[in-house]
Amino acid sequence: MRIIDDAQGAHERADARQKSFGLIGIRERVHQLNGSVSIETAVGHGFAVIVTLPLVALQDDKRLFE
Repeated sequence: MRIIDDAQGAHERADARQKSFGLIGIRERVHQLNGSVSIETAVGHGFAVIVTLPLVALQDDKRLFE
C-alpha cells in the first residue's frame, strides 16, 4: 500500500490528547505482521508512506479489519 501526500513533507507531532502514536503506531502494527514501512519525504515535495505486508498476514489476521 502506498499513501501519498503532496504537502510540504512529513512532520510527526506529539499531541497528548491523541490516542494514537501516528507513524510509530503504524510501524509497530506492521512489524507485528512481519511487514515493513518506509517513508519517503522531501521538503516541498510531500511524502509517501509505503506499507508492505506478506500475503499470509492479510489472509490470517482478522485484527486488520477491527
